[in-house]
Amino acid sequence: MTITTGTPALPAVRPYESYVYAYPHKTAYRPLADRPALRSLWAAEPKDALSLYLHIPFCEVRCGFCNLFTRIGAPEELTTR
Repeated sequence: MTITTGTPALPAVRPYESYVYAYPHKTAYRPLADRPALRSLWAAEPKDALSLYLHIPFCEVRCGFCNLFTRIGAPEELTTR
């Protein structure tokens, strides 16, 4: 009979060791070309299917899947306005 004491051995492969998520990669940053007018970009798009996303970065907790800028620990008067 074998008796093991102490901490169990770690698995040989740990795929998330030192895992860091960053998007876009730091090498992707560069000056952008002039922005085209939205009117010309959206001219052929169906107007009944447009959406708008607005991110307000005053989350009380940071979600594990969120890569947006947030302010964790913001004063309560900022998050309750």
